[in-house]
Amino acid sequence: MMRLAGLACYPVKSLGGVIADTVTLTSLGLDGDRRWAVIGADGTVLTQRQFARMAAIRALPGAGGSLRLHARTGIIDIAPPVGEHGRAEAIVWGTRVDTALAAPEASAFLSGLLDTEARLVRLDREDARRCGTAPSGSTEYTSLADSLPVLVTTTGSLAALGSLLAQAGLDAVPMDRFRANLIVEHDTPWAEHGWRGLRIGAAELRLAHPCERCQVPTIDQHTGEVDPRSAAARGLLRVLAGAAGIGRKMVFGVNAVPVASTCPATLHVGERVTVTG
Repeated sequence: MMRLAGLACYPVKSLGGVIADTVTLTSLGLDGDRRWAVIGADGTVLTQRQFARMAAIRALPGAGGSLRLHARTGIIDIAPPVGEHGRAEAIVWGTRVDTALAAPEASAFLSGLLDTEARLVRLDREDARRCGTAPSGSTEYTSLADSLPVLVTTTGSLAALGSLLAQAGLDAVPMDRFRANLIVEHDTPWAEHGWRGLRIGAAELRLAHPCERCQVPTIDQHTGEVDPRSAAARGLLRVLAGAAGIGRKMVFGVNAVPVASTCPATLHVGERVTVTG
């Protein structure tokens, strides 16, 4: 029997996440997932691709839409953005998304950590960003995630990747390197690439396409450290390229969209997962 082996939410895009036993699935993904982002001077969303140290900043959701950031240098509590702070366009892969600006002290905190101009913004409209893969005639929306609202991975694919890394004389990598939302316990490697839908409890998800990867899997998600020139990092990316048998593409996991008519729904670690297509 397939089951849900893990749940993770990332309140701020590219910052550290929160592991949970129970979450609410909404039409925009896990409740609170990637609703916040850090943007640079030109509005472009900053990620671990440019600032690996972002992984070591922990983001914890608080009451009433507030947020707490933990870093080595300190902790800051951030209230939900209000009108007095204004609005800003967050640019995600060329798409401009209307967002609310957080208080200036949040920007100062993050700018100091990243050594660059940084502002914290929050998505406050569910219809601010349409999914680019919605079936004809339907309307789906996503958060500030790279692509679609939910990322699904499987334990079988991670085990297969670990075996390939071992054959190359490299250490296995943990699942958190792939920043998945839903981790499914399933033994057959890469089977998820053939799935079209999943049912978990009352919730249903449409699986759209494999998730193409960048250098983020080379970043330690606890320390925020990586040397992209190191043999180990280069080796991981070489092994990942083509591991799933899709040409020489680096893919791991599948991007998915919740079926809005089944949301909101509560997901629990350990519950049964059924392939629906």
